[in-house]
Parts: sequence; structure tokens; C-alpha cells
Amino acid sequence: MKRIWLVGVILMTAMALPGCKKVADEKTSDLEPGKIVFYTVPAVKSLTVDFSTSPSATVDIFVVADKDADKAKSDLQNGKVPASPLAVQKAASGTITVSNSAKSEMTILVTSSKKTTVTVKMNGS
Repeated sequence: MKRIWLVGVILMTAMALPGCKKVADEKTSDLEPGKIVFYTVPAVKSLTVDFSTSPSATVDIFVVADKDADKAKSDLQNGKVPASPLAVQKAASGTITVSNSAKSEMTILVTSSKKTTVTVKMNGS
């Protein structure tokens, strides 16, 4: 009987762990006018995105639900602002914080009208 109980506890723990993902990642990409860079973020409840450019140039950063990422990319390619972003910022550097109660995957989209290198640090839990 104790063996069945132990197996049950192990299975329940294993099922709960995939939902406990943490994100700590840094990406650097070269941007040119018209180019869209995107990063997919695993499902987290809270996400903080720190970004900077070198040389300093204004970038547009959009955080969207992953299910909306293809539409958002298409909108940006057509010169439109993506519909229903979770967060938006236009700056040479800054921080974006997103609270995602649905705990779903997200995508970060970055564009610039000038040639620059962008560094994006993502932290979430």
C-alpha cells in the first residue's frame, strides 16, 4: 500500500513540474530597416524584458501571445501595428513587464527603422 502511495506522489510531482518553468535568457541580434526579429518565450505568468541597442537607435518592441505571433509579424511587414499586444515600447533601451494570468507562451517582436544591434534579456517565472 505504501508503494502505491509513493508512486502516486511521484507521478503528481512529475505532472506539476512542467508548469513551473523559469526563463532567464539573453539574445543579441542585428537589425536593419524592415527586418523583424522575434523570440519565443515559454509559458510564464510574469515576464520582464530588458533591452538596449548599440549604436543607440529607437526600436519597436511588441510582446504578443504566441497564438497571435504570425498575425503580428504579418501586420508589421505590412506597416501596421500588431493588434492586441500584451505590451509595447518604442525606445533605444528600457524594460517591459508583462503579467500573463493565462500563463501562455509569448513572442517578443523587435523592429527598427535604423541599422542597430539589439540585446534582449528575458526573465520570467
